[in-house]
Amino acid sequence: MASDSQESLEARIKQREAAIKHPLSTIPVATHQPLGNIPNTPLAVSTIAFLLGSAFSLGLLTFLVGGFKVYWWTSAQLGFFVAAWAGFHWGEFAVTAGWNFEKCSVDSYLLDNGAMYHIANGAALTEYLVTLYFKPTLKAYPYLTPIAEESALIKFFGDDYVKYRQRVGTMIPFVP
Repeated sequence: MASDSQESLEARIKQREAAIKHPLSTIPVATHQPLGNIPNTPLAVSTIAFLLGSAFSLGLLTFLVGGFKVYWWTSAQLGFFVAAWAGFHWGEFAVTAGWNFEKCSVDSYLLDNGAMYHIANGAALTEYLVTLYFKPTLKAYPYLTPIAEESALIKFFGDDYVKYRQRVGTMIPFVP
């Protein structure tokens, strides 16, 4: 049994060595052909990479500056989502191209995962934008600090927490 796995490993290594090693090759082996609607050409691959890189950069910029006040919908959360989404899809292609290049095709970006994938992404963005428009306070998360935590504990537990804190101490800098 061990010899079978060793032979299949050697056969796979020989198959990799015999494969076309052209840097622009996106021709997968015969057992794996692209199934999506996007053409499997170097132009399509590079265009998708450029668009994902642009989306990642714009999303990261939006996240880092905390959103653009000129447009109500450009928030840091949306920027983070767009950057993470673009980074994930580009990363899927990069990993496939680097470690499983026989199966590398334009489908490796995982952008054409079927209607349910697009519906889920559309629903998530729609929910976010509708909530942000009608109730923006639900999309604003204040940063928690030890002081805010202490005040929340006092508000919730009242005098019981104050007595407990005096008895035990907090050991948190700048919090009595």
